[in-house]
Amino acid sequence: MKYVVDQNCLGLVKGLRSAGYECVTATFLARGHEDSRERAADLKVVDFLRGHRQEYTLLTTDKALAKDCEEDGLLCVLISSPIPPFEKVRRLLNL
Repeated sequence: MKYVVDQNCLGLVKGLRSAGYECVTATFLARGHEDSRERAADLKVVDFLRGHRQEYTLLTTDKALAKDCEEDGLLCVLISSPIPPFEKVRRLLNL
């Protein structure tokens, strides 16, 4: 499985990549770089997911974004806020 993490879930990137999963940040999708000081627009993330259905799963704490994805049939996991330790997320994702 491949993952997209929104700006609220950036703390998961290192763990996912270390565990061997492909993980791209919303900032990279929206801006072409990893500098998260610049906001990534939700629309860019949703557009990317539409083009990669069944390939990428979005990890987010944003309830509205998760609902938009669900309504559009996009893969998404709503993570609780504050972000739990990676091992809890790993169990949630069945990794």
